[in-house]
Amino acid sequence: MNPHKKGVNPHKKGVKTTQKGSESTLLNKCVDLFYLSRYYFCVMNMKITKSNAIINSSYRFSLNELRIVLYGLSHIDPTTDDFPLFHRIHIKELAEFYNIGDKDRGSFYDNIREALVTKFWEREFSYFDEERKATVKRRWLIEVEYGAKNGSLAYHYNPLIKNQLQKLAKRFTSYFLSNVSNMKSAYSMRIYEVAVMYLNASGKSKTTFNKNIEDLKQQLDISEKYKHFYHMKSRVLEHARKEINKHSDINIIYKIIKLGRSPNEIEFTVSRKAKTQSLPALTQTPSQKLTPSIFEKAKKIALEAGTGWDIYSIEQQFYEHIRKKGPPDSLELAFLGFVKKKVINPP
Repeated sequence: MNPHKKGVNPHKKGVKTTQKGSESTLLNKCVDLFYLSRYYFCVMNMKITKSNAIINSSYRFSLNELRIVLYGLSHIDPTTDDFPLFHRIHIKELAEFYNIGDKDRGSFYDNIREALVTKFWEREFSYFDEERKATVKRRWLIEVEYGAKNGSLAYHYNPLIKNQLQKLAKRFTSYFLSNVSNMKSAYSMRIYEVAVMYLNASGKSKTTFNKNIEDLKQQLDISEKYKHFYHMKSRVLEHARKEINKHSDINIIYKIIKLGRSPNEIEFTVSRKAKTQSLPALTQTPSQKLTPSIFEKAKKIALEAGTGWDIYSIEQQFYEHIRKKGPPDSLELAFLGFVKKKVINPP
C-alpha cells in the first residue's frame, strides 16, 4: 500500500509502511517535506501562501521563459539584495550566453520574442493574503518592449512582487547559472535542481534518493502529459540525464522501480564531479586556487552559521563574482569575507 496515496493515513492502525534503511528513508522524507513546504501549497488549508506562490508559478515556465529569467539573474550582483525590476535583452549576447550558433539566431530571436510577448507577459499567480483574508492575483510583468531596430527586447517586473523576486533569485543562483545555461530542456533544469537539493542535504559527494513517478510529474508540471511512462522516460528522463551529465557539475543515473508490472518509483543516484570540472576557467590558474586550509575554514563558517548554505554553491558564486568584478588582491581573504557575508541569511 502506498502511504502517499490519496485517502491513506500512514499513521492509522493497520497501515504498514516499508523502510529501505532508516537513514536514507529519513533523509528522503526530510527533503520531500522541505521541497513540498517550499514549492507547493499547504494541503492542510489548501491556500497558496504569498512566499511560495511565485516559486510555484516559476515551475510552469517554458524553456525560453527560463532562459529569459536566468539571463537576467546572471547580471545581478550576488553580494547585494537589490533586485533590478527593468531588464533589457540583447539577442546577440543572449545567444552567446546559451551557445546558440549563427545559423539558428534568426529563429532564436523569434522564439525568445514569442516567449516574452505571448507567454511571460501573460504569467500570473494567486495567493491567499493573511492580512486581507482574501485571495490576491498578480502578474509577473507590467511592461514588455519589442520591435526595436537594434534587435533588443525589454521587460519590467511588477514592483509589487519585488520581495518575492529577490527570494526567487536566491533560489536560482544558489545552484550556479553556468550549470544550466547550456541545457536545452526546462525539465533538465528542474531535475538538476531537485538532484542538487538532495545532494546538498546529504552532506556527501554522492547520494541516492527515490521519487514517486506521479510526485515527480507534479513537480515537473507534467501531470497531464506522458500518459505512457515510456514517453516520459525517453523525452524527459533520458534527455535530462544526458544534459545534466554533459553540462553540469554533477553526474546522475537512475533506475525504474516497479510495483507489480507498473513503473512506480525512480531511484536516482547523484554524485558531484571533480571540483575542477565545474568551476570557471579562472580556477585553473594555480596562483588563484584556494588552499585546502582556507576552504576548510570557509566550510566551518558555513556550518556554524546554520543557515543551510552549501559551501560549494558559495564557492561557485564567489568565482562568478570575481570573474565579473576582477581578481582581488588576496583571493583567500576575499573568499572568507564573501562566505561570511553570504551565510548571514539562508539561501
